[in-house]
Amino acid sequence: MKTIKIEKVKVVLNSKVISFDSIDSTNDFLKRNWRKLNNFTICWALTQTKGKGRNGRSWFSPKGGLWFSILFKPRKIFSDVNLYTKISSIALCKFFEKLSLEPIIKWPNDIYIKRKKIAGILTETIFGESNVAVIVGIGVNINNDIPSELRDKAVSLKQITDREYNLHITLRKIVGYIFRIYNLRSKKTGIATIIKMWKKRLFPKEGEEIKVMLNDEIHKVKVLKIFENYIEVLNDKRILKINSGEIII
Repeated sequence: MKTIKIEKVKVVLNSKVISFDSIDSTNDFLKRNWRKLNNFTICWALTQTKGKGRNGRSWFSPKGGLWFSILFKPRKIFSDVNLYTKISSIALCKFFEKLSLEPIIKWPNDIYIKRKKIAGILTETIFGESNVAVIVGIGVNINNDIPSELRDKAVSLKQITDREYNLHITLRKIVGYIFRIYNLRSKKTGIATIIKMWKKRLFPKEGEEIKVMLNDEIHKVKVLKIFENYIEVLNDKRILKINSGEIII
């Protein structure tokens, strides 16, 4: 195991970055060790053998991608735990926007560019006897090759911009955005500002008409309300609940 310091993060929050050549899952490492690790500890791996996505799905994590997790040990947890996901998704968008790209947040936790997935977020909460931990896992396709069977759905930053990126610098930039946005929460209107930033980049938006796949058929529906675990839509005068997998970008 090798420990490195990322100076810009260290200056802001004195974060320790624990890095591995390979690990089962950066989220699982923090889950196993959260009690003895400091707030804002980051686990970073060059590859994951059991990378995780939402709902128990696996996340392909080869060399060249950016796979890391951040440990938060708040004194008081947000009433909306998913705010951690929102903060991280905004940060990823800001990183891509700085490169003159146009990312969107596909509800609830994926980042898409040019209709293809480039990043995902998995937020997990652990409740101890007297404290709580939130672990935010982030996977970003940076320099990694996308398997042929996934190329119609996923893309890497290298593919889009035709250049390679230094993973150390990329990690530092993304984490910097995360902590700057996270620090907004302590301001009077901070959480409202975060929600506004998230909604600005969100797909779909309430009131929009979108296409969804229902029973192997494409339907045009109107988005009525976005909840944490489902979206309420209007389809032929019927109100339906849909999940993220049914939404067509």
